[in-house]
Amino acid sequence: MPLRDQAILETGVGLDKLEQLWSLLQEPVHGPSSASKSSNIFNSDNRTTTDDSSAAKVERKRKRMISNRESARRSRWRKKKHFEDLIDEMHRLCVANHKLGEKLGLVVYRCDEMHRENQWLHSERASLYAMLLNLHRISMDARSRHQIIYPD
Repeated sequence: MPLRDQAILETGVGLDKLEQLWSLLQEPVHGPSSASKSSNIFNSDNRTTTDDSSAAKVERKRKRMISNRESARRSRWRKKKHFEDLIDEMHRLCVANHKLGEKLGLVVYRCDEMHRENQWLHSERASLYAMLLNLHRISMDARSRHQIIYPD
């Protein structure tokens, strides 16, 4: 079987249409007149345009599905990265919180220690003041007795 007849059988398109398509492919595109020629060829055979448009639709759908999968993969990766960053931040904040808790405990201990020492100093001051008053009274009593016993 000649190549020409084999092409007609395989494509289901007649020889005259194949020749028209071949001539269109050979011509440079110069605006709407050439586009209308090609559309006239395909409009005369709806099966060819339907096959081409459905193939194009399937291809667009396939590309959109691939794009959506890639977008979803990137979104999952960003979500995972964000989650890992939050976990790292949580651990860092827990360590910082623990250190601050230790410092607070030390400050509270020192504050209690200072409060106890302050109370002790107040009671020591009161005790020393009482002793001073007592010594002052004794001194005054001794002076008054000394003046009575030994007049100047």
